[in-house]
Amino acid sequence: MTVLLLILLIYIFLGIWLFLLPVKFLRANRCETIIDIPNIYIYSFQFHIHTQFSYDSLGKLEDIKKAKEECGIDFVVISDHRNKDVAQHVVGDFIVAEEKRVEEGDIIDLGEVKVIAHPFNPKYIWEGKVDKGTPLEVINVKDVLKKNKLGVILLCFSYILFYPFLKNNMPYYLRRLIDIEYYTKKIIEKNWFIKTVGGLDHHVKLYYVDSKKKLLFPNYSFSFKIFRNYIFSKRPIKSEKDFVKALKEGKTVIVFDEKPFIIWMENNRINIYSPRKNVIWFIKPYKGKEIYCCDCSRSPELEEGNYIIYGYTYRFKFFKIYFGLTPYFISSSLEVESGGNTFTTGS
Repeated sequence: MTVLLLILLIYIFLGIWLFLLPVKFLRANRCETIIDIPNIYIYSFQFHIHTQFSYDSLGKLEDIKKAKEECGIDFVVISDHRNKDVAQHVVGDFIVAEEKRVEEGDIIDLGEVKVIAHPFNPKYIWEGKVDKGTPLEVINVKDVLKKNKLGVILLCFSYILFYPFLKNNMPYYLRRLIDIEYYTKKIIEKNWFIKTVGGLDHHVKLYYVDSKKKLLFPNYSFSFKIFRNYIFSKRPIKSEKDFVKALKEGKTVIVFDEKPFIIWMENNRINIYSPRKNVIWFIKPYKGKEIYCCDCSRSPELEEGNYIIYGYTYRFKFFKIYFGLTPYFISSSLEVESGGNTFTTGS
């Protein structure tokens, strides 16, 4: 009887942890709703992917292609260690970069653009200067999972217990282990005005093939469902050169969802277009008090200055208590200038 009660308590605890936590009490502003959105091109991309051309990965290009098609990703940035050998086998919507160590830390080298890689990992922590508008790998999934081993163990155990309810939604719950407020705070503490990029740092560690099946661990499709980057452009992106140019301009956002999301500025207000309901988002200034916005798509009028925007989806709210918060997006640094501007998501 005691054992059964203990099992029931564990089941209840893990159920609450999965479906109701985290919980926040928030005094949120009610704002206007946006109808018109800017006339722009929107592309999704995955960043920091390793193939068999990295010494510590077994994944093949054909597996990335399959995951890309399955998940509806427009571009994939492959960044093997210290080589670009995969370039001999790719065309079009695959961008070939190179991960390499420099004196200040690690970078993903795309030629004209150098993205600072896993800058918050103590092993690779970035020691150099960060110029205004530098692309920064704000989130590195591999680093997040290593840092939160207990959360990963709890999630795997919970997934087994609640499989009939969760089924193939493991990537959705894995998102909750990513503390987007922590990374936002770190960027602002360092006073880095950056272009936001999310990296999967995906390495395939197990690869098994026989006549009937293929097994990859971790699977590219699984990782691609955790989040995706969106890049906004006033012009079509048709080539690697176009992609690098658009990334250099800095119009990017990390989105923990499969549907398009847009963030832009107009007349000193920040606007978002979200296909999801139950969204709460936060405006974090580099200096001053944080402003909260909820269930709306336009911020109050903002003072001149620099900001980062991040948001969550939630399961439900009870008065001012929000249950089951899950990361939804993190923007690039935004600058509000006197006189206002339009379609701005970076420098």
